[in-house]
Parts: sequence; C-alpha cells; structure tokens
Amino acid sequence: MNIKHNIKHYEENDSDGSGDTYDINLTSGKPWKALYCAEWLTVTPESGTSNATVTVGTDAWANEDSKNVRLACVYFTDGTDTV
Repeated sequence: MNIKHNIKHYEENDSDGSGDTYDINLTSGKPWKALYCAEWLTVTPESGTSNATVTVGTDAWANEDSKNVRLACVYFTDGTDTV
C-alpha cells in the first residue's frame, strides 16, 4: 500500500491566520503510517492499525516567502512499499 494525498493550502482561505485543517478518510484494513516532510504540516494520528480519519493541519503563514499557495504531499504506507 502506498497512497499519496496532495495538500494545497491557499493563504486567502486562512482568513484568521491560524492555519487550517483537512480530514482524510483512510480505508486500509491494515497497519499504516503517514510520511511527510513539510515543516508546516501536522498529521494526527501519524499511524494506525486499520481504517481511520486522519487530520492534516497547516501552520499559519508566518515568515513565508510566497503568499499565494503552499504545496506538500502526505504519503500513507504499510511499510512494504517505499516512497
């Protein structure tokens, strides 16, 4: 299992400057873990044993060079595939 979920965060959608959250419904039926490298993302929970609703959070726009859009990916893997 190797699932990629793209995150596109627009500044204009973050009206209060506190960041946003997105829910992902993951249907895996087996253990999984989330892999991501963008410092402005949080993933909760980062792993699980079956199906789950995963919340991806984006940090506020403080000190960002680009005020238009930020892009990142969250990968879900069961450890048998490489990302």
